[in-house]
Amino acid sequence: MAVMMPREKWSDDRLDDLNQKVDDGFARTDKKIDDGFGKVDKRLETIEERFVSLERALLHSAVAVIGTLIVCCATLAGVAVL
Repeated sequence: MAVMMPREKWSDDRLDDLNQKVDDGFARTDKKIDDGFGKVDKRLETIEERFVSLERALLHSAVAVIGTLIVCCATLAGVAVL
């Protein structure tokens, strides 16, 4: 079995190649991270819209319930006066 000895010295070309590979790897990673954050931002916008819609529905429901209670109380007061 042949034993391969590691290189003692790196040439400038090999170092430049390694540097380029590292830069490319970081560029791909940065792009993936940016794409991931873009997707998260879109999902958060959708969730925010749903919460606004829910808040609006709850507000309308509360107004309807309060209005109904006022009408019921007025009716009962009117009946009691008679």
